[in-house]
Amino acid sequence: MKKFLKYLLVLIILILIAGIVFLFRPIASKQVQTAKDEPVVDAVLVGGGIMSATLGTYFTELEPNWQIRMYERLDQVAQESSNGFNNAGTGHSGFMEMNYTEEKNGKMEIAKAEKVASQFEVAKQFWSYQVKQGVLAEPKTFINPVPHIAFVWGDNVKFLEKRYAAMIQSPLF
Repeated sequence: MKKFLKYLLVLIILILIAGIVFLFRPIASKQVQTAKDEPVVDAVLVGGGIMSATLGTYFTELEPNWQIRMYERLDQVAQESSNGFNNAGTGHSGFMEMNYTEEKNGKMEIAKAEKVASQFEVAKQFWSYQVKQGVLAEPKTFINPVPHIAFVWGDNVKFLEKRYAAMIQSPLF
């Protein structure tokens, strides 16, 4: 029994030492040297979808001297989440995304949908400014109303009816 306790004590001490070493290890590694021909950039945008494109134009407007790079792994930009087939073309406007509304204590909460819709309105104002500045082409080339439908069944029909009744009270919808 004494031998077992001795080994157990040694094991506990080793675990404590390993834990202390782990906790006080350097968090950041050494700075990686950049290649001589690699440009220094201020912002890197990953993905060539609408979000990176919009953020890139914000950066260009607000920080015109910044060096910005956008990287997309696909052959063309806007072919994944921003593609209308994959994203239903809603532009994250809050109109169709039912997860932006929830029912609490029998009351439909639409605050998140209203916030998203108002943010989308701000984005549309920015895109309008970009059209006036000649950065973007005619709006019909990039933004168009698209009919939407929400298909539900069972208990979700009542949810959709309550959602509709709550949302039409807001001027955003």
